[in-house]
Amino acid sequence: MRVGMSYDANKEARLDEVIRGANASLGVFFSDRFYDDSGMNLFVVLMCRDPKLNFQKRIRLSRSDNTLYIDVMLDVTLMSAIDVESGRAIVARKMLEDIPIAIQTKRSIDFDSSRFIADLGTWFENNGWLQSGS
Repeated sequence: MRVGMSYDANKEARLDEVIRGANASLGVFFSDRFYDDSGMNLFVVLMCRDPKLNFQKRIRLSRSDNTLYIDVMLDVTLMSAIDVESGRAIVARKMLEDIPIAIQTKRSIDFDSSRFIADLGTWFENNGWLQSGS
């Protein structure tokens, strides 16, 4: 399975620093894992913009590249006020919370989200984004 993330954020949120190096490590960790019969991929966009801009959360399954695209909404004021390490912990918790909900909205997907979330949690712990049991 291919798993990746990117961001659409105000510069002061420093999401570039938060996710630096994550995609390569995620790619290696998830490369030999599958959670459904279709070989679906997952791509997360971390959204961290001024709420006045009224961005809406998107969840989209692209049949052309068999990828589920999920927006994870973050608080720009909070993310701008904390260090990178704390930002990683917030992103990790928010992804672990939002991804299963997003997958459930796509009823046509037969995806083992509980196993995926357990593996993603392990990746976050192994890479220092979360402490064990957080």
